[in-house]
Amino acid sequence: MYPGGFLLILLCLAVFMTVFGCFSSLRLTFLESPFFAIYSSALMADSDSNRQNLRSEIRDEKPERVLSRMTICFDSSLQVEFNRVSDAPNDAKRHCDIVMDSNPIRRSVVFRIEEKTAMTLVLESSSNLEVHLEQWKSQGRLTDRASAFHYFDRTFEQHGEVTFVFLLNAKTIPKRYGMKDVENFLLEALLRNFKCWRYSSSSELPAMIRSTAWALATQSDVERKRKCGFDWHAENFKANVVHVNENGLGLKNLWPVILMQVPGCTYEIAKTVADEYPSMRLLFQAYDNCEETQRRMLLANLVFRTGPESQARGRRVGPVLSERIYNVFNEKDPDVLL
Repeated sequence: MYPGGFLLILLCLAVFMTVFGCFSSLRLTFLESPFFAIYSSALMADSDSNRQNLRSEIRDEKPERVLSRMTICFDSSLQVEFNRVSDAPNDAKRHCDIVMDSNPIRRSVVFRIEEKTAMTLVLESSSNLEVHLEQWKSQGRLTDRASAFHYFDRTFEQHGEVTFVFLLNAKTIPKRYGMKDVENFLLEALLRNFKCWRYSSSSELPAMIRSTAWALATQSDVERKRKCGFDWHAENFKANVVHVNENGLGLKNLWPVILMQVPGCTYEIAKTVADEYPSMRLLFQAYDNCEETQRRMLLANLVFRTGPESQARGRRVGPVLSERIYNVFNEKDPDVLL
């Protein structure tokens, strides 16, 4: 090998180690409501092989129905992908608006989920936070909890470990904010509340990131369910939600559910009527083709079966229920009881 080629290889290795070495300190910050912070230490990737292993763990070990893709690369490109897949097949995926910080010294990625949720990945050393903590301490604004965080942070540094900070803060988050705002969010949370979990190896980091990100992504759904007047529902066919898209797909499944709202109409009766008249329009056309006396008894002679198939016996819908169904769609007097 020529001496020039050997020197070129050494130069490339030096540049490679310099680029990855500057990212040995990683700080992740989550901004949302309510206030709390999670502190964790993990032996961070100090070589390219460890980075690759950690990257593959985060990408591959994802729970079902939670994240379709989540990749965090701890390198100069700082690629972050986060997609949420809902259980509903027609539900759109929640893509994120990624905003890169132009400051090369303090790298941060802010990506938003819907309107009031933001997640920030900040790469910086803890020395900047220590400066702000000292300033707040001199102003008399620090509490024991903030001092405890300062102790934890210094302890992690002494052992050569990396601190991962998950901060959920602020009710409203601006679409554009800088590192100064991120540090203020962090300090505000320290003055209010914090919790500490410590991990001994980087293999536990992917599960921690996934669980926190999943809780953050579903926060709006949890709040919507919490505002509901009751936390239970009848688990049967009548109470199920039937999805109908813009093209009308799903109306065939919705039609029996509508019929079951009539008092006395069971699932078997509704299914029999829906099989005879697959849509509401076909039932109305059948009413129009009959005389007034025949309309009320149109469904009376329909036969439905109840019980197990081996012991099923046929029964008629009857004139009472047939008249009820007719009154639901044709009665003009609102005071008439079904």
